[in-house]
Amino acid sequence: MCRWFSKKETLPTGFPIHTMRYSELILELKARGIDWMCKSLYVPDYQIRYTNLASWKIIAPYLVSPADKYIKEGCDCDDYAKMASAKCAFDFGLNGCLECFGRIPLGRHAFNLLVSLEDFFLVEPNAGFPIASEVFPLNTNSYNAESWK
Repeated sequence: MCRWFSKKETLPTGFPIHTMRYSELILELKARGIDWMCKSLYVPDYQIRYTNLASWKIIAPYLVSPADKYIKEGCDCDDYAKMASAKCAFDFGLNGCLECFGRIPLGRHAFNLLVSLEDFFLVEPNAGFPIASEVFPLNTNSYNAESWK
């Protein structure tokens, strides 16, 4: 079982928060070839709360979890993406850090898609990857986004 413990630390605050209807987000990402994994009429949140690129670059390092969770506890990339998404919502009040699934050179992989004022970006939440905590544009660094939830 995965057990995630956060050390008590002072988190940065004061980020601008923007909103978008969930239905708009679904259409925006579909236009970029990234499918929504939930095909029912149920929409989890009416609005997506997101911030700008400069703020995401400050927040991203706080969303990364140690690589030893993968080795010691068997957590996989899906777990890392879930954890980053949850940390973002609880610690920063932003639910615009989405679980994203796609391909990297090693094969199928989960990471996070960030909804930003300027565009959509990706972040790797597993500290074991060399680009962990870097915020980068869609489909760069050999990360190809295919679906999200």
